[in-house]
Amino acid sequence: ARLDAGESLALHCSAGIHRTGMIAYALLRISGASSEQALTTIEEMRPVTRAGLRADLVITEHPKLAA
Repeated sequence: ARLDAGESLALHCSAGIHRTGMIAYALLRISGASSEQALTTIEEMRPVTRAGLRADLVITEHPKLAA
């Protein structure tokens, strides 16, 4: 609800790459972003975090993510 209201959220794990990227990706997808939009947003915010998101671990389609 806070993200939908435009509020910010800080995420971080030890290195801020793998776990942070997966949670950021999931939040963006749940908020309605496409897989491509979510990955682009993460890339723009922190390229090293985007680089840590391996394609084989990123869910691009799931019934709960359908618009």
